Amino acid sequence: MADDCRICTAEAVQTAESGLAQASRFPAPAFDNHLVVGTTAHKDLADVTPDEWHAIGELIGQLAREAGGGPDFEKLYLLAIGDADKGHFHLHLVPKRTADPGLGTFIFGPDGWNAKRG
Repeated sequence: MADDCRICTAEAVQTAESGLAQASRFPAPAFDNHLVVGTTAHKDLADVTPDEWHAIGELIGQLAREAGGGPDFEKLYLLAIGDADKGHFHLHLVPKRTADPGLGTFIFGPDGWNAKRG
């Protein structure tokens, strides 16, 4: 655990049965119920073990099933963005409601990644 890591210091809302993965509320959420799911140990992507990957996958599946309620729920985004993770692998689980703008067209559109390519 690192004291300056937002993933390490966030309060876990759910932990995989194995204890190898946890979900926490993201400290600077993009949307309501924005969670991060990752290893409980402080490590980089290349160091994640097969058992940890399995625990992360099980936890994401469980959270996805739980998130599916509500009339305005549309889908879940699963994102890996490593800009400021300080060596703590995690994925973002972001619910999209019907009224929320889509992220795909922004990320791949003229103002997103495609603008940076040309």
